[in-house]
Amino acid sequence: MIRQKKLSTAFFCLLFSAASMHAACAADRNADRPQLSASGEGYVEATPDIVVIELTLSNTAKTLSEAKRQVDDIGSAVIRAASAQGIRADDLQASKIQAAPEYDWQNNQRVLRGQQVSRQFLLRLRDIEHYGALIQALADAQVTQINGIRTEFSKQEQLENEALKKAIANVRGKADMMAQACNSRVAGIANITENGSGAMPPSPYEMRAAKAMASDASGSGDNLKIGTQRISKSVSAVFFLESNSR
Repeated sequence: MIRQKKLSTAFFCLLFSAASMHAACAADRNADRPQLSASGEGYVEATPDIVVIELTLSNTAKTLSEAKRQVDDIGSAVIRAASAQGIRADDLQASKIQAAPEYDWQNNQRVLRGQQVSRQFLLRLRDIEHYGALIQALADAQVTQINGIRTEFSKQEQLENEALKKAIANVRGKADMMAQACNSRVAGIANITENGSGAMPPSPYEMRAAKAMASDASGSGDNLKIGTQRISKSVSAVFFLESNSR
């Protein structure tokens, strides 16, 4: 039994060595083949259909409970405004309440002004037609600090894939053109790599809080103007070449 086990082990090692030698020979043959390197880009343009609003609620009062009560009241108004404009519960995020004392300097001494309570909210609006009404509702809720407004795509992955396909077609077209100029043709691909970490993110649509809160008496609110934005992909590839004279 022990002898049979030793023979089986030896046989496996021979097979592994033979497979390794075959792979090494194939790699050597590929290394000797003429190669061509190229890079390509592709992009798609689309209009963002999501608006993300980040805001902070804060209040300072003599007591912590008083400051928290004010922030809670405004926070409840924000949640009601978001719901009224069709924002789903999973598209509304609220951080934990943070509290810290605030001080003033008087006669080179630190004097307690009161207790500050703050809370951050993130609203994801999937119907941008409601943007003006949402901003007006936030103003009515006494929100005074909007940290940022940006746009997103609901089909981000699909758009990225389309851009990637165009980038691959672009790099293959370049390789064919270069090979033809060298009286050769592309005979295969050695490797292809996507450059960067992904698609170009949509440009942020930023707005100061004062401007965001500007609205007319009709309550139509500030209008959000969104143009098309570009999602880009780039790839690098190495191709095998064969001479056309063969």
